[in-house]
Amino acid sequence: MRETRRTHRDGVASYDTWDPRAYLRQYYATIGSDEQANARFARDMLGGWERRFATALEFGCGPTVHHAAMLAPYVDSLHVADYLDANLVEVQRWLREDPTAHDWDRYFAEMLAEEGAPHVEAAVAVRVARTREVIKATIRGDIRRAAPLGSTATYDLVASYYCVEAVAGDLATWARHLGNLTRLVAPGGALLLGAMRRCAGYRVFERTYPAVPVDEADFAATLLELGFASEHTAIRVVPATDLIEEGFDSICCVFARRGG
Repeated sequence: MRETRRTHRDGVASYDTWDPRAYLRQYYATIGSDEQANARFARDMLGGWERRFATALEFGCGPTVHHAAMLAPYVDSLHVADYLDANLVEVQRWLREDPTAHDWDRYFAEMLAEEGAPHVEAAVAVRVARTREVIKATIRGDIRRAAPLGSTATYDLVASYYCVEAVAGDLATWARHLGNLTRLVAPGGALLLGAMRRCAGYRVFERTYPAVPVDEADFAATLLELGFASEHTAIRVVPATDLIEEGFDSICCVFARRGG
């Protein structure tokens, strides 16, 4: 049995203090090395599979839309889910083109450059329109529940970034929550993840929020236990040294296909 590692929580903030606008200002004015890696990984895994996904879910979207934009070329219908209503409000602002919404254009341009898109400026408008087109619903979810969306719905593609490790208090709870997430993956579907690696807490300006330190070995072992065969699982460790002051220096990018 794998060891249970506790998160160090002394001096960390609870999500009752969460400020979506502060988070957006800190992390999403320009693209960081972690999200450059996430964009390349999504392109490699989803583009390389040569499959479109009729239904997709991004779980734990936070107040952001950039991961939805990474998925948009490969999906027909996308639901985005989060626990905090304040995060969903930020997403909804962007969807309805509210002038007070976070401006993602520069970020999208840098993301598209990482994907290798030619004529980036023109591509931004296309990707913005496509992302707004494919997002069909913003819904509330709770990863702590066995049915995180409160239903038995499943999706051809389930994506989640920096979510599961930011909710659990220890490794055993993280594994249980990851199991809850994988129940949302339909037979024959796929799971796409990005996670802070070996991170006990991440900073948003003056506040530090807790995380469970997980790494590639934890993903490999837990996904195998959850029924994802190792030959259908890809895990990429990517340095993110520009984020050391925020609490982590690398990420795990994970892709796993479910049999069925």
